[in-house]
Amino acid sequence: MRRAQRSTIFGALAVLAIAVTLMLASTLAGSSADDSKGVLASLLSRVLSTPTTQVSIGQVDGALSSNATIHNITIADRDGVWLKLDTARIVWSRTALLLHQRLEVDKLEVGDLQILRRPRPSEKAVAGSDQPILPKL
Repeated sequence: MRRAQRSTIFGALAVLAIAVTLMLASTLAGSSADDSKGVLASLLSRVLSTPTTQVSIGQVDGALSSNATIHNITIADRDGVWLKLDTARIVWSRTALLLHQRLEVDKLEVGDLQILRRPRPSEKAVAGSDQPILPKL
């Protein structure tokens, strides 16, 4: 696998990890299960998007459970969508997070992942790009 392809796949997995982290944060904040589908997907889309990259998430199921699924993830740049992911599912331990502040993932499943092309590099530096990708738990 070429180096550019690997970095693109790692970038997509980083986006997935951020989405999972935000779902975990919403669990700790105490969001209701009814709000978790539309509102959480919209929040994740806004938080993960930058001035040069648009992230869109269709739906989040089971955000408050230890078995969460994210549907219809797309990542676009100035030339349009370059990555599509139909589903991502994570099975994790809520107890480990709450009691030990440690993320324990039992299973991470990725559905149909399409990398349509290489993402376009940003024409200018993005503010905060030198910051860590994942928040500290």
